[in-house]
Parts: sequence; structure tokens; C-alpha cells
Amino acid sequence: MRLIKYYGEPSAVEQFENRVPVEAYDATRGTYVLHYDIQPHEVSTYNFGRQRFITRIRIKKGSVQKIEAGGYGY
Repeated sequence: MRLIKYYGEPSAVEQFENRVPVEAYDATRGTYVLHYDIQPHEVSTYNFGRQRFITRIRIKKGSVQKIEAGGYGY
């Protein structure tokens, strides 16, 4: 992964799942049914020490979705 090459190993990695409701027609029942599409994503946290901000990177389907800066590291 390119992130590891650029940033190094993250301090923490959190795994999440979004459940998105999807309504689909069920021909055998003759009605619409609701099911959930599971969309996993992860947030990697990088702590670069006291002189730099903590960086959180959200990754979904192998692509960076969002980069956030937090407070100073420790």
C-alpha cells in the first residue's frame, strides 16, 4: 500500500461498517423487501510526535476518501 510507503505504519487502525438500506423487488413474494448493503471502511491514525498534527485517513474500497488533521501528537 502506498500509504505505508509514504507515512509508515499507522499508530492505530479502526475498522467500521456502514449498513445502507436497499429496497428490492422480490418476484417470488410479489412485494418489495428491505435488505442492507454492508460497506466496510477503515480509519488509519498516524501520530508523528509532539511537533506535528495527528492525521486520520479514511479508506473505502481501497481508495482514500478523507484526510483529517487532529491536534498535536504525543
